[in-house]
Order: sequence, then structure tokens, then C-alpha cells
Amino acid sequence: MDWDRVDGTRRLLAGDASLWSGCDEAEWLGWLEPGAGCDTEAFRQWRHTAAGAGWSRVVLLGMGGSSLGARLLCEGAHSVPGPRGAGARTLVVLDTTDAEEIASARGELDLETTLFVVASKSGTTVETVSLEAYFVAEMESSGLDVGPRVLAITDPGTELATRAVERGYHLLYGRADIGGRFSALSPFGLGVLIAMGVEPDSVVAAARLARSELAEGAAAGNDPGLALGAVLGALAKLGHDLVEIVPPAAVPSLADWLEQLLAESTGKEGGGILPIRCGDGTAHAGLVAALWNGRQVADRVGEVRSDWKGPHSEALGREIFRWQVATAVAGSILGVNPFDQADVDSAKVAAHERLSRRRDLSPRVVPTTDALARLVAGSSASRHVGVLAYLPRTAEIVAGVEKVRKAMTDATGRPVTASFGPRYLHSAGQLFKGGTPGAFLFITRRGAPCVLVPGSGVTFDQLQAAQASGDLAVLAERGRPVEAIELSGELTAGLDDIASRLRQL
Repeated sequence: MDWDRVDGTRRLLAGDASLWSGCDEAEWLGWLEPGAGCDTEAFRQWRHTAAGAGWSRVVLLGMGGSSLGARLLCEGAHSVPGPRGAGARTLVVLDTTDAEEIASARGELDLETTLFVVASKSGTTVETVSLEAYFVAEMESSGLDVGPRVLAITDPGTELATRAVERGYHLLYGRADIGGRFSALSPFGLGVLIAMGVEPDSVVAAARLARSELAEGAAAGNDPGLALGAVLGALAKLGHDLVEIVPPAAVPSLADWLEQLLAESTGKEGGGILPIRCGDGTAHAGLVAALWNGRQVADRVGEVRSDWKGPHSEALGREIFRWQVATAVAGSILGVNPFDQADVDSAKVAAHERLSRRRDLSPRVVPTTDALARLVAGSSASRHVGVLAYLPRTAEIVAGVEKVRKAMTDATGRPVTASFGPRYLHSAGQLFKGGTPGAFLFITRRGAPCVLVPGSGVTFDQLQAAQASGDLAVLAERGRPVEAIELSGELTAGLDDIASRLRQL
């Protein structure tokens, strides 16, 4: 597709669904108005409330688009641990069902001075609802008034919205025409930024300026977002479908946000753009997106650079809008609907079935060496390999998983991503199941602490095990090579052992 020849910019701004697949794309373009949904009386009241509140911590309970964009904004404003902005509040993001990670977070919180943000567009996201139930029960058992300590962000008419009204939560509504991964510059992102004590005006103004520069008939070469999307889409069609994301050192979460935006938007119909995060950005002056040929790790074909170094919030607003435009353009060139996630629900259904039966709650496991040898052999017909870790995200375990990723890269000669479950289910999981074929290694663990999800009759470790088992089954049904290794005992030692065995293959 030649973007200019098909009058792409005008059709994008006009909401012409035929620019993509001709389905419901026109219903998902609210993100073209940065700050959409933030002009309500409830939002203005929230700004006033948050400015005078005495919270020391903000705990964000969300998954995928309901957490990644907000985390990026807060990090960009220096409101997370490290140098902090005017609000001087600490942000804790819990997008997990790992019992150890949840229990650890609970142990560090002073519930009396903590605000919980429960964010879910659908209002029924199982991870978010389960975390809400857990922390509400913790506050109630401590004799605290729950309502003033919870902010709900959801779409109108959801179960979460109803619950928020009944319980007296603060409540912000999202926009029905903005999907989760495009929602950073909507109440889902900006409401959390305000909770952190940071005013969002400069971020929104910068994004709106970028939108105003996107003239109705702008040529792809005259706008940074259009140009980036045209390059990404055209190269992906030629097989250069791997994007190595090296974020600015000050804003590492940009890589996580871009992973979801690109992979979930384009990873469909057997193809897509696969982001891979390598390095910590310390050697680079700004954002680098290196374009690779997905067939071979070493075949680097180009590079996209931004002079944005972070943490300036004005530049961040422009950068977010730029990548959203680029993703929409790339989806058009690839001929897919960038606003749906057609294969995400399959893993949710499989996990729910296992929980309802209380059976098949753990993936099938085999001896470690056998599993690794089989996966390495099976990866020869795959474009990429995914290491999927259902483990607590401590610094030591993140480093251990990275060792496994590097060893897997050397063993297979394929690009290898490393993801933590269940977060990836709401991000690159769409591409894993519906996009470019890959091979996958699940790493689970035995002996997680028993933490009950109040009112459900299940524990967080059962929920996490069902999610791992369900996704493994769905990937296997799609013909993807999959193996599972279950760790017991000291987890970092187990990860080191996996990496060592891979180096011996």
C-alpha cells in the first residue's frame, strides 16, 4: 500500500474503516483527540481531590492498557521511585496474579495512606477484579473506610462502575471509542497521573499540538507518526518484522507500552510486528527502535531514532501520539484491524474452564533437558521464541529470566522475547496466538504462598496456574511448539540451571 496514493491521512481522520479491514475500526478512533474524556465535572473534581490528598503511595491494579500507559506517564513525569515530581508519591503497579508478589506488596503498604486505583475498561478483567477484592478485604479487616481510598476507572455501565457507586469509590469514566492500549492520553492514564500529584496539562497540550500538525491531507513524509508507521508497515511486509526497542534510560517502561501497542495491534492473521526489548538504554541518547529481519537475529536492516531523552512530559505527550498514529498506519499497510484483539479471549476462556473444574491447573511438565532440547529443535520452523515466566517479578528473577532469554537466543539462532505471565496475555499474547508463528517455553513454579481471592473460593496461585495451563493449551492447539518447566526451591538457581543447560545444547 502507498499511504499517500490511497489518500490515507484524510481517510484516517475521517474514520474510514476501509483503510483497514472494513469492520468496526471507525468506532475506535477516539484516541485521535488527546485528553478525550477529561473534560467532565467528575474529572475536574478528581483534580481537586487528588491535589489535597495525603496519600504516600498509589497502587495501580490493572492489566495491559489499563496499567502500561499510566505507568509510562508517571515514570515520564519522574513520579515513580527515583527522582520524583511535585506529587512526591510512590507508584506501585500490580499487574500480576503471583501470590508472592502480591503478598510482598501488601507487606510494604501502609493502607491508611495508600490510594488504590482499580482500572479496567470492561470492568470484569479477572486479575484486576481479584486484586480489588483482596485489597478491599485487607482495608476492611483493618477497620478503614474503603470508599475514599479507591479510585475506579472504567467505561460507563460496567460492573466495576456499579460497584464503585455502591461502595463510594472515586469514579472516572473512560471513553467507549478508545481501546485499552490507545488509552494513555485518556482518563486511564491521565487520571493516575493526577493521583500521583502531577498535572497533565503539558502532556495533553503537546499531544494536541502533534494532532493539530497532522493536517488532513498530510503526506506520510511530512509527519513523524505517519512516516514511522509507513516504514514499520512496509518493512514488516518484506519480512523485517522484529523491532528492538531500546528506551531512554529515564523511562524504561516505554518499552513495555510499545510492546503492547505494536504486538497486540498488528499481531494477527499469521503476521505482525514483534517488539523485543534489549538493553537498558544507558548507551543511547534517546529512544531507538531497531528494525530487524525476524528470520535471523543478526540481520539488522535499519533504525528509527527519536531525540526524546525523557523525562520531559511535553515531549512524552508527542511521543505517545506519534506511536499511536504509527501503529494505525502500520496496521493499515498490513491489512489488519489494529484496534481489536481477536485471539486474546481464547486463553481467558481456557483458564476459566480449568478453574471451574479445579483440574488441569498446571501445565504439563517434563524433565528440563528433554523439554529444552525438544523446544530448540522445534524452533527451527518458528520465526521467534518466547520465554514465558509465571514467576514473581523481583530484580533477581528478572535478571535470571534475561539469562535464559540470552541463552535461548544463542541456542536457537532466533529472536527471543522474555515475558511475565499473566501480563503478556494482555500484550504480546495476541501476536503469540494469532500472529507470527513462534515457539514457547513456559516457566512455572511449585510452592507459591497460599493467598485467597476473597469471595471466589480460589487462591491466587490456582488462578495463575490456570492461566499458564490455559495459554499453553491454546498455543499448542494453534500448532505452536510449547514446553513447560516447573521450578521448585530457590527460583534464581533454577533459572541459572535452565540457562546453563541451554548453553550445553
